[in-house]
Amino acid sequence: MEEFLSEVHARVTVTKFIWCTCKAGTPNIAPAGVRNIPTVTVALFFKARYHNTQGALTMGIKNIAQKNGFLIRNLRNFFEHRALWLYFLCDEARKKGVEPESFAPAAIRRCGIYHGMRALTGKDAAVQEAGDMSGSCRKLQKKLFPSIGKGIFEWKVNKLDDDAFDIDFYYCPLVTAWQKQGCSDEEIDKLCDWAMEGDRGMAKAFGCELELNKTIAKGDGICELRFKRKK
Repeated sequence: MEEFLSEVHARVTVTKFIWCTCKAGTPNIAPAGVRNIPTVTVALFFKARYHNTQGALTMGIKNIAQKNGFLIRNLRNFFEHRALWLYFLCDEARKKGVEPESFAPAAIRRCGIYHGMRALTGKDAAVQEAGDMSGSCRKLQKKLFPSIGKGIFEWKVNKLDDDAFDIDFYYCPLVTAWQKQGCSDEEIDKLCDWAMEGDRGMAKAFGCELELNKTIAKGDGICELRFKRKK
């Protein structure tokens, strides 16, 4: 968060200079009311704008939405809410002396397996039964990646058959939610990895594995999800 505020301060300084120049020709003859606006006031404005955008100003992570229609924004809120559940749960655990890493990844993976098995079989299934080899990458895509998600995550499918499913995300609402909470890039990377345990669990339910080559949370500007069917 400190890095973010430093960047905002720098941007605000430049913005004030440009603002004054555009309004009055040169900063020196700009109206006093403009010249004397406290930097912190403008910084708070930028911070408020930051908290209400589909993306953020951060030093390392690039996560700016290109699609911002009314429906898409509201659907993204559901995913942001999911991210907040994880963040607050882990934060409260630390306050009580419990390291989230000791339980969060396993719990999320278990949830992913459960949802994957429901999607594959159409009924509730015990977690220990997961790993149905009748599944495939094509079935996984059909059941777990509905077309509406394309707008939410701004994804692109690069390959799809029974043995492989390659998909790239160019925006992540979960990352945005964590940014709004002031998480550092390092914290976001860790929360992202834990959250992806759900996807790994769903892949397992369909007899597949998931590889993450690049992620937005790591600062790559893209999430490369590579699903492979187990042989």
